[in-house]
Amino acid sequence: NWSDWLLEQGRGAPRRAIYATSDEVSFSLADRRDDLSSAFDLYQPDLGAMMRILDKGLLTEDAHAVGIDTPDAWFPRSGDDAVRIVREVGGAFIAKPRSQLAVRTGSKGAFIEADTADARAIYDNLLRQGAYKSTFAKRFPEATLPMLQRYHPEAMERIYSLSGFRDISGDQIVMFAAQKVLQQPRRFGIGLCFEEADVIPD
Repeated sequence: NWSDWLLEQGRGAPRRAIYATSDEVSFSLADRRDDLSSAFDLYQPDLGAMMRILDKGLLTEDAHAVGIDTPDAWFPRSGDDAVRIVREVGGAFIAKPRSQLAVRTGSKGAFIEADTADARAIYDNLLRQGAYKSTFAKRFPEATLPMLQRYHPEAMERIYSLSGFRDISGDQIVMFAAQKVLQQPRRFGIGLCFEEADVIPD
């Protein structure tokens, strides 16, 4: 696999640094961090820490634990469970992968309107798109289940994005903010255009 290939490239070569550029690379580096550290310089949290980020269920728990507000979210265990939640709660939802590592297609999810959409079909379709044969899916099956999140239509026009880096000491911090102005698909999707914005202190 990729990690083995990377380790082979590092052995006997001048020592280089590797920094993750995607969810997939973050997972692979964290999973083989000790092995890869023998050949490369890494700035990489361990797998336990990375899963708190890569799994939106765990990330939501941690956000609430430190007082960060998030859209309402539900984590159904089956299509039946998804149907029950949609019927009981009502309104508009996004059904999306709990982790982008859990899908093969790059899908960001699907829109569900409680009055009209077939929640079971949408949930089951997302489940079928899952990368169920991957190492990630075999080790973290819960993270492969689709989740439901309250849909906020105002997000089409205004998404505030905050990025940052903190060193190990916690003393060196860099932050950058941006406003998403275009995404594809339009209703919800991957950000294509951003404008610089002020960092909101809170």
